[in-house]
Amino acid sequence: MKRIVFSCFFFLQIISVWASKDFNPDWFPIIPRPQTLIPNGENFSISSSTTVFVATGGDSASAAFLITYFHNFLSIDLTFSKTRIQASQIVFRPAMSTTTSESYVVDVAADSIVIQGASAGSFYAVQTIFQIFKPVYLFSVASGVGEIPGMHLEDRPRFDWRGLHLDVARHFFSVEDVKFLLQQMAFYKLNTFHWHLTDDQGWRIEIKKHPRLTSVGAWRKRTLLGHYSEEPDRYEEKVYGGFYTQEQIREVVAYAQRLHITIVPEIEMPGHALAMLAAYPELGCRTGTYEVAQTWGVFEDVLCPSKKTFAFLDDVLTEVAALFPGTYIHIGGDECPKKQWKESAYCQRLIFQHRLKDENGLQSWFIKKIVSMLQAKGKKAIGWDEILDGGLVDGAAVMSWRGEEGGIAAARAGHPVVMTPTSHCYLDYYQSQQAGEPIAIGGFLPIEKILSYNPIPASLTPEQEKMIVGVQGNLWTEYIASRAHLEYMIFPRIAALAEIAWATPVDPYFFPHFFSRLNSQFARWKAQNIDASQAMFQVSIQTEPTSDFRALQLHAFSFLPNSEYEYALGYDSLPQQYFPLTAPQTLMQDGYFCVRRKAEGQSVFPSTCQVYNYNLATGKPISIRKAPHKNYNHGGAFTLVDGMSGRRPWTGAEWLGFWGDTLDATIDLLEVETVSDISISALHDPGSWIYAPSKIMFYTSVDGKNFVLFDSTGQNVFKGETHDKFGYNMSDGKQARYVRVVVYGAGMIPDGFSGSGYPAWLFIDEIDIR
Repeated sequence: MKRIVFSCFFFLQIISVWASKDFNPDWFPIIPRPQTLIPNGENFSISSSTTVFVATGGDSASAAFLITYFHNFLSIDLTFSKTRIQASQIVFRPAMSTTTSESYVVDVAADSIVIQGASAGSFYAVQTIFQIFKPVYLFSVASGVGEIPGMHLEDRPRFDWRGLHLDVARHFFSVEDVKFLLQQMAFYKLNTFHWHLTDDQGWRIEIKKHPRLTSVGAWRKRTLLGHYSEEPDRYEEKVYGGFYTQEQIREVVAYAQRLHITIVPEIEMPGHALAMLAAYPELGCRTGTYEVAQTWGVFEDVLCPSKKTFAFLDDVLTEVAALFPGTYIHIGGDECPKKQWKESAYCQRLIFQHRLKDENGLQSWFIKKIVSMLQAKGKKAIGWDEILDGGLVDGAAVMSWRGEEGGIAAARAGHPVVMTPTSHCYLDYYQSQQAGEPIAIGGFLPIEKILSYNPIPASLTPEQEKMIVGVQGNLWTEYIASRAHLEYMIFPRIAALAEIAWATPVDPYFFPHFFSRLNSQFARWKAQNIDASQAMFQVSIQTEPTSDFRALQLHAFSFLPNSEYEYALGYDSLPQQYFPLTAPQTLMQDGYFCVRRKAEGQSVFPSTCQVYNYNLATGKPISIRKAPHKNYNHGGAFTLVDGMSGRRPWTGAEWLGFWGDTLDATIDLLEVETVSDISISALHDPGSWIYAPSKIMFYTSVDGKNFVLFDSTGQNVFKGETHDKFGYNMSDGKQARYVRVVVYGAGMIPDGFSGSGYPAWLFIDEIDIR
């Protein structure tokens, strides 16, 4: 379907439809979107003469929180009143008996604001009040006075688990950094903080019974610089590390409780345990010493499922359980290579003695013992979806990250599930495809893709849907070493995460309404010196074939309403002269296309530029026998002939991804051509389980029925053969109208490689025919 979006009227129409049915997003910039909001045309004026009254059963803690905020950030000194009066008063009443603990009601009239809710609900009502305070001076210069627009609002969350994850093992963040993140979570009504405290690269929590976990395991000798895929490796040659004392942990937990946030600590096992093994090598399956990991990826060294290991983990979990009052403790369970278990006589005896099927069964047996251990301490276990391998353990919850398949299987089996697929929830992915973005692990997750995600899979029954308890965004920190970089990756995407976690989904989703509400958040973030990404303001280029498939048609696109664009088109170098863009532009050769929002006065907006490499396949009809994986199918088959080469580190949009499948594509050149050169490009990024192809076959045909082998080539990617560009040149050429390209993935990933035991991903970006 064509996506022509030049018309400003299109956006205005959408916004006006929403506003007439719901509320004006500029006047009520609330994120996440409330369930019901009815404006009444009145305004409540707030100043130091305003009082706060807490009725019997009302939440005094939220009232005190409101008073403190208005004093600290707005220089408005509200005072408590012992009586209910009819002039400029904010009233806290108890929740109605039929509501949940997190639901709330707010009524704003000319003389009062009345908040009804239990403690969490009243707290969230206060966050809503802060968001609609006029003018938006919150966290900025003192104002002393302001207004709240009149309304009747009823609100409640869609999910109980509205989570944000922070990895502090790869890079360590201070107590103040964590508190800052908790503040922002609370403002957007997120209620679960997943604290990834241990991994191969560092152990970050004090365990008094085993002090070497922090004296040794919290420190690595050096740290990888640049991207994991770059060669040769470069390092910062200095000791790196840190950890939280138990006193600091208690401080953060207490702080989170005041913000109605539950902290779920993660202690990784049986894989991702090199920091633990470096401190206590006797817990491993091999003799010798271990080192805290200095680079990223997955390592073969894992915990040995011995009595000594389980006694040690019992000690650790006893102290962890005492520090965190929440229900769940996350036990990891992901990316556990089985090579050492296969080679261990002890592990093989365990498999035989307990009649386990294989090493996956041994991991399930391991997880079962940990689940029972936690249950004895009054806790429940949650783990990454690999804990499904070998059979899911009773009493465990699942965090589905490798897509939705694990979550679907767990929900059907009656287990609680938190959806957090890489495709929609990994905040360490790039959020822009423009040059100059700070380094990231790869992938591409723009804010609108998060907004498009519905955490409840359509394949579940109504009863099974109840097992999807929530959704979570994950921030892994291999490439995030500073507070500023952390802020850049989280903001503004935290707002989109909050929206899908709290609000009832609307179909179709009106993106402009969200972006209108989001605009005011940028002023708030700027006032707090938060380094939020500006990617959502960038204009993107959308490419599609012309109707006769003989050229490319280039569009400008932005979610910002009322945008006008300028473009520049060049053929030998980046163009410098811009013209008003009033219609799609056509390209029939190599070229550069740049677009930007129309300049306003002296303000010139940044440009988005794309390089196109034109060849016989560009823009031509293409079919593929099996669709790519739904998570990596940004432009469908056309992605392979759109003239755009994939970027590295990969940013997703120019690549098609296949998981364990073969790419089989046929291109119609529209007429018989002399074909002398066919080539493709693939991605090789083992840390992301993406491996170069094992075999490629090129065929040609004149009639589309009888194909002749043009050439084939192969390699063993697990024996050091990792070419990612493949092609064949024939000097005299072949006559062909149709070209078929068959690309085979690397197959099952063997021991010793990232993702071992699972199918390799195959990523292809472009087919070039000349």
